[in-house]
Amino acid sequence: MKSVRLITFLGRPPSGEYSPIRYTWKGKPVPGDPTPFVSLTIARALELPPDAEVVVLCTKSSWEWQGPHQHMPPMGKRLQEAFSADNRRPPESPTRFLPEGSTSDELWEQFTVLMEALRPQHGTRRILDITHGFRVQPFFAGAAIAFVRAVHEQPLQPLQVLYGALTNGSKGELWDVTPFVELLDWTQVLMLFFQTGQGERAAQWILQLGRHSRARWAQAGRVGAEPHLKELGESLRDFSSCIATVRTGPLLHQQRSAALRLLEALRKSRKEVQGAIPPLATVLDHIENMVKPLVADAERDPRGLLALAELARLYLKFERYLEAIAVAREAWVSRFALAEDTQPGPGSALRVERREHHGKRGWRQADPKSFDATTQVRNDLLHAGFRQNARSADDLKKNVREIVDRLAEEAQGWLELCEAPSTANAPDTSSPAHGEWIFANISHHPSERWSPEQREQALELGRELVGTPLARIVDIGFPDVPPDADLAAVRGIASEVVAQLPARTAAAMVMGEHTLTQVLVNMLQGSGIACYAATSHRMVQEVGSVKVSQFQFVRFRPYPGNPTDED
Repeated sequence: MKSVRLITFLGRPPSGEYSPIRYTWKGKPVPGDPTPFVSLTIARALELPPDAEVVVLCTKSSWEWQGPHQHMPPMGKRLQEAFSADNRRPPESPTRFLPEGSTSDELWEQFTVLMEALRPQHGTRRILDITHGFRVQPFFAGAAIAFVRAVHEQPLQPLQVLYGALTNGSKGELWDVTPFVELLDWTQVLMLFFQTGQGERAAQWILQLGRHSRARWAQAGRVGAEPHLKELGESLRDFSSCIATVRTGPLLHQQRSAALRLLEALRKSRKEVQGAIPPLATVLDHIENMVKPLVADAERDPRGLLALAELARLYLKFERYLEAIAVAREAWVSRFALAEDTQPGPGSALRVERREHHGKRGWRQADPKSFDATTQVRNDLLHAGFRQNARSADDLKKNVREIVDRLAEEAQGWLELCEAPSTANAPDTSSPAHGEWIFANISHHPSERWSPEQREQALELGRELVGTPLARIVDIGFPDVPPDADLAAVRGIASEVVAQLPARTAAAMVMGEHTLTQVLVNMLQGSGIACYAATSHRMVQEVGSVKVSQFQFVRFRPYPGNPTDED
């Protein structure tokens, strides 16, 4: 059987003595004769077992109080006798009295005694009677309850709080003020959610409240609107799980994203929350303001960049810098990846690698400063400071904020460009069905002079690289390299060549001067472009006294280091 602890205050009465009062509970008179002790009335009203433990919180002077004329038995003794007369276990004399509270030290000692009495014991039902608290004791009880439940109760244990209100000289009514204790609990779990994004505990509380609400609705014959608190709890739980694990796909981008479902549930359950716990209705506004920017507009922002930027900002608010930089990095890659590769979630190895290469390549070319800063900060955070030039915590926090701010600017600029009336300079958001995958010919051999077999094989390379044949071949002449050029000059020439490549280049034939070829291949492979050399048979014929050489194409041989490198 579950044990019971009734905790009660016993203060000196302001009028000199407590009078017997007949109380009602839930509209009905409490059985038994009127009594001056509310704790006994509570034991009767709640039908507590006779052996329920009663803990008395009082000062020594209150326990020994003999009335204004010092002619009565001590009040503590009278309380014990009243419980015994009711065939109940009498409260024991306090082992530790409350100090009077005249000094700061005594006030803290009061708080400590209260905290020890309220500290939960596994499997024990607790009831707190605050009726006869002396001076600031009831206020301290509220503070002690909040502290104990925040520090010592995980998960939270039931605690019922009652107050005996005097309605006239000899009658009173027991008030159940437990909902205000529950409000403290709500404050705790919601603060945790607002500060860290951890909403699992808040979701469990809402689900429990929803079960009670639905039970009352069913018992009342299902009259009125169907409760929606279950939907709110489930959507908050899913949202919190996505935040905790950085699942950007289910959180932001799916058709019924966790952010969208939570936003809808908030709006549906507003009236219900207002009726159950009125102060929480205003909290829903704060949650809605948090979630609304994360609901991606697929038509207006097909790549979800604004939602990703807002998510990175939200992680900054939670002081979760590793998650913030991770989201920022993926948003930048999505900004420059091919349109069909911008949605998170499971995908083929080819799709994932293609997104990385194309996204990083475009990002590095468009904003090398942001690319370098994000990469360095992300790596520093991922390696937990085990790096040669590890940054300080303050520097990392500042760097992440700057990177996220830069991302937000880029996302807004992208959106404005997409919405511009003129599409002449609009970014390419086409899919392979509407766009073109390109084979770049970087050589001294124009593709118009290639054999049909060579042209066909060049385009067929796309099946392995992007899952579909390449659409066309673009010729980019291999530049001359001055014989006195150093390596820095060669790199400069290579950069000029790379700048001429179409945005959707998937493969390139690179053949020419050896050092420039090597630099070009390294640069192109680093951007996700597969590089090849053409192989051929040399056939020599003698025409009179002249030898004529002809080259017959055989195949494209990949350079080592391609995304689909052969053994």
